[in-house]
Amino acid sequence: MHERRIRITAGDVEVAGLLNDTGTADLVWDALPITASGSTWGDEIYFPTEIVAAVQDGQEVVDLGALAYWPPGQAICLFFGPTPMSQGDDIRPASAVNVIGQIEGDPTILKPVISGAQVSVEKVKSVSRGLKWDILMISGAWALRCGRLSRTIRSSPALATAVCRWRIFATT
Repeated sequence: MHERRIRITAGDVEVAGLLNDTGTADLVWDALPITASGSTWGDEIYFPTEIVAAVQDGQEVVDLGALAYWPPGQAICLFFGPTPMSQGDDIRPASAVNVIGQIEGDPTILKPVISGAQVSVEKVKSVSRGLKWDILMISGAWALRCGRLSRTIRSSPALATAVCRWRIFATT
């Protein structure tokens, strides 16, 4: 199956994600785009959907950056740190979730998002066609570079100031 990339915008923060090959991830992909009011619970953002799915290989502990579907709440969850249920370094949802993917990059940039923020999830497709693109912090502005082509793009305080290597995506 081809890669199923998504863009998640929560308040003023944007992250990229990659869906896995589970049945629940298929349902989410087919339902996109989704927009809803998000809620926070510790270092988790969750938001309601109209998707109905039973627990499939439910996980009671998830990895940092996990994207999951929570069947009791019909909600999508973004995990970027401990929740009130966490013990030690474990990240624990309220109850078992279906892991549907992973946030790419540093999921902790979601920490500033507050309950009530609008969350949207949309499909994206790669436009890089195998080229390697670099995003570099140059004099306070982000620069996009591919070979000799270089273009300055808008700066975002949510992005890390380290040199990063990313694929560039466009909305489908």
